[in-house]
Amino acid sequence: MAALQQQQQLQRQLLAQQLLLQQQQAAAAAAAAAAAALAAQPAASAASTSASTQDRKSREIYVGNLAIGVVTSDMLRELFNTILANQVSDPVNAPPVVNVNLDSSGAGKGPQSGRFAFIEFRTRELTDAAIQLDKLELCGRPMNIGRPKGYVPPSQQQQILTLTSAVMAAMGGAAPAPGASALASASSLPVSGPTNVVLLEGMVTCGTIRDENERKEILEDVQQEVVKCGPVLGLAVPMPPASVTNAEPSRVYIKYSSAAEADRCRGMMDKRKFDDNVVQALFVTEGEFVRAQGGEWVAKPGLLMQGSAAPAGALPGPPGMGLPGLGAAAVPAAAPAVGGLALPPGFTLPPGFTLAGALPGLGLPK
Repeated sequence: MAALQQQQQLQRQLLAQQLLLQQQQAAAAAAAAAAAALAAQPAASAASTSASTQDRKSREIYVGNLAIGVVTSDMLRELFNTILANQVSDPVNAPPVVNVNLDSSGAGKGPQSGRFAFIEFRTRELTDAAIQLDKLELCGRPMNIGRPKGYVPPSQQQQILTLTSAVMAAMGGAAPAPGASALASASSLPVSGPTNVVLLEGMVTCGTIRDENERKEILEDVQQEVVKCGPVLGLAVPMPPASVTNAEPSRVYIKYSSAAEADRCRGMMDKRKFDDNVVQALFVTEGEFVRAQGGEWVAKPGLLMQGSAAPAGALPGPPGMGLPGLGAAAVPAAAPAVGGLALPPGFTLPPGFTLAGALPGLGLPK
């Protein structure tokens, strides 16, 4: 009996030790989870702040070379609101301009006047339209209009977000494939957001594109069509290598100045029929465009990590078709109007503002 009681007491002690060990392990796991959550909060907050900053910068322009003591924030607001009024549905209650930050260095020389200003617009499309007004004269001085410092194009933003997500997933305990890194994983991801480059696949077969005369005609037809979506900065038709059969779809790359213009092109061309062929339109990186312009046939088009520079030794395609092997055509931008100013289609000037003089400028109402 004494031996049995001693054995039961020993079992109770072992059970108590097991329960204590389990409690300690649970407490340690909870503490680790809390520490991980606490560490993730600054990163998430920083990521949120960065995204908010990039969104604002994508809707902001820098306006420089202003007449100190003459140009005010109200004047700039009225000017851009009036010129871009037809670009919004309700210009009275939701005008194009959201905010105007004017340089304070001109204090004492006029009411709210300075050398430069930052103007925030309601949408990215309005910002793209406002940038086209670069060198527009105000009070006898051409305004320098451009992107602010720290602006990141949408295509690069998408790449940064994808890489950041991959790195955070790896740090969070996701087991990468043997020998693979976060960058290697991201390299296989397709481009999901709009970029300023569109790839048209399947307009004609590779056998057709290999013919010099056919290739020139295809480029002319494409240029006449895609220019409807915005100024085309360049076209590229890489020559298929010998390993690609004549029956496979050809590729035509179109580069625009903005992702909004490329988005319009993709919407217009995707699933469209061309000589009984169904066209597939997709976004690609600017790095892939450079490679295609250099004559490279990319193994897997439309991926994020396609490179950002031309291959070693590659030369930019010359205007026109140039060398037969390159298949690249540089499309010149529209020539400016006489006097250096051409308002884009649909733009209007505010009441009382006129274009006058040898160099067109904005004449302020007297």
